[in-house]
Amino acid sequence: MTPRSLIAVGTLAAASVLVAAAVFAQAPASSPSRLQHVLKVDDTVIVLVADGNQRRGMVRDVTDTVLSLRTSRGTEVLPLERVREVRVRRADPVWNGVVIGLATGALAGLVPDYYDDCAECHDSLYGSIAVGAGIGLLVDAVTRPTPLVYRAPDAGSTMAFRLETNRRRTALVLSIGF
Repeated sequence: MTPRSLIAVGTLAAASVLVAAAVFAQAPASSPSRLQHVLKVDDTVIVLVADGNQRRGMVRDVTDTVLSLRTSRGTEVLPLERVREVRVRRADPVWNGVVIGLATGALAGLVPDYYDDCAECHDSLYGSIAVGAGIGLLVDAVTRPTPLVYRAPDAGSTMAFRLETNRRRTALVLSIGF
């Protein structure tokens, strides 16, 4: 394999990953009625409320007017006119990170393997495949995607102030959304 064809294969692989990510990306729902079809009971969600606070919990129910969550403080019922964004934390299999790491490691290992012309010197290729798979597994296990599934239609630029106090400190919190 010539260096030019090696670069072409690497470029094609990178372009394939980027195109696949763009194809599978979906626009978030923008109407409360559509939110009922996107969320499922027991989905773990992160909800941004109009006052700038976040609520984390599991979906109990979604209607045309309210989103009901099970949180650490009990059940919270949020009117949908106060909900600005909803993100869902879904399970992500780690095998896809291993596959991406394998492919990346193989491409990285092909370069020194191509220029190293001895039969016993394929260890760099095998080593880079193993390291790539390990890094892919680690990155995929640590990162958890939280795709945006709902954005309120009037959720343009917002700015909110709030005062938070506890026993040790008082803080003025500024939330800016754009």
